[in-house]
Amino acid sequence: MAGAPVIIAAQVFDGKEPISGFRANAKITGPALGVRTLLKKHRAQLAKTRPLRVAGGDKIPPDIGKLLALRRKLLREKKADIFAQVVSELPLKDVARARLSELALEDLVPVGVLPFGPSASEESLSGPSGEPSGATTAEAATAATTLAASAQTGIMSAKFARTQEPGSYNVAVAAMGRSPVSKCRFVRRELVSVLIK
Repeated sequence: MAGAPVIIAAQVFDGKEPISGFRANAKITGPALGVRTLLKKHRAQLAKTRPLRVAGGDKIPPDIGKLLALRRKLLREKKADIFAQVVSELPLKDVARARLSELALEDLVPVGVLPFGPSASEESLSGPSGEPSGATTAEAATAATTLAASAQTGIMSAKFARTQEPGSYNVAVAAMGRSPVSKCRFVRRELVSVLIK
């Protein structure tokens, strides 16, 4: 729905193993103005415009045909593109286990499964040498619960809020890092389109 934020999430696997500790970012390309906004803004010009004919005999809605015809006319006159797009870039951040349900991402990480990657939990419950830190049983249990909730899940996420205009938004996500499973560097890319109504 227009105006509602879109949750962007990325997860990387090495074979069947989820991994963490990688970097990810998203590039979102969306309409500067949606079709409804364009129809209102250019109402007077569109009333005098004949719909553009599509090669091959394909049919398109008359309103879209008129917008396409107006766009062609304005571009020939060296004026701004009415179908201009806006590009936004967002860094994705690791989602702590405690926030998975808040973002409706809990199904991506099975209970009891943590990804391969750097984790602060073991060092936090022990000294730098791996020896127990001296915490009491109750303190250790509390610390373990807190660490489990804040542990890396291997899911990177960001919230994109600039969805005021209806239309198609292309989301290109790039993830990069070094896999702790195969010990190899990697770059993964994925593209999805989201229709905002």
